[in-house]
Amino acid sequence: MELPIGATLGPYQITGLLARGGQADVYRARQPNLERDVAIKILPESLTAEEGFVDRFRREARSVAHLHHTNIVPVHDFACDNGVSYVVMEYVPGPTLQQRLQEARAKNEHLPLGEAARMARAVGSALDYAHRQGMVHGNLNPANVIFNADGEPVLTDFGIARMVEGTKFAASRLLLGKPAYMSPEQCRGEKASAAGDLYSLGVILYEMVTGRAPFVADTPTGILFKQVSEPPPAPRAFAADLSPDVEQVILKALAKSPAERFVSGAEMAAALEGALRSSTAEAAATLAGATAAAAALVGRDEASQSAGALAKEAEPPRMPQTGLSASIG
Repeated sequence: MELPIGATLGPYQITGLLARGGQADVYRARQPNLERDVAIKILPESLTAEEGFVDRFRREARSVAHLHHTNIVPVHDFACDNGVSYVVMEYVPGPTLQQRLQEARAKNEHLPLGEAARMARAVGSALDYAHRQGMVHGNLNPANVIFNADGEPVLTDFGIARMVEGTKFAASRLLLGKPAYMSPEQCRGEKASAAGDLYSLGVILYEMVTGRAPFVADTPTGILFKQVSEPPPAPRAFAADLSPDVEQVILKALAKSPAERFVSGAEMAAALEGALRSSTAEAAATLAGATAAAAALVGRDEASQSAGALAKEAEPPRMPQTGLSASIG
């Protein structure tokens, strides 16, 4: 459904289109009575007509509206109005993490390790909180990680995957998520899970520190195949500055079996931060050793030069040759 600028949806006035996606379109709108801007996610009209969808939509929307976390975008309202199902959220200006990654890639760069660790900690905390409330995301990717006005990452789109799960719309689209960020079990058609969300966070971490996703192919099906059957390429193949410890954290997050992954976002973030401290300490020790060796070489050179100077001072003075002695020879 396409809404023109100035159109109204319930009490909200549309002021612009923010994004289009496979699951929904997102508009910026004005809420006049509270004098604030909001973001409205409008689901496809075909969904509302499906039996049981409206009840599921309301149930999931209520659950999402009860999520209160610093790194989750708050839901203000939801409605099914004249065949249109929509969710009203706090407006976050952005940019998205996807845009940040694209900008870095255009410069042939990747995000600094410290920033990647901060992102993993924030998003992991949001996931852990939601999982404790019985909510999973199901479609975590850089496009729904947005930076707020304070530069903090916040996560949006909770509940959308469950709203459309099992519908004819989902079956016709086949892939409602982004294959590059889907877990192997989700690629096999299993339901979204907390373990799958953590795998998706691992993919995002891989991309932040290497500049590319672990699995790429010419088609979505090709990516699905790799997600299920191939090990991820070693991150250090694309980012030589990564330490082996950091690489092992990323590879554990991308384990094919959920049982071999981190059990929570907090555990993943702690392991990453520990690996960063370890690599920083190792680098500092190496630098200190190199500095000490260089100082020793300089000390030896200075000592050698001093000894040479003393030896020269200790030599007896040479008598100058006279003309007589020269003639005798």
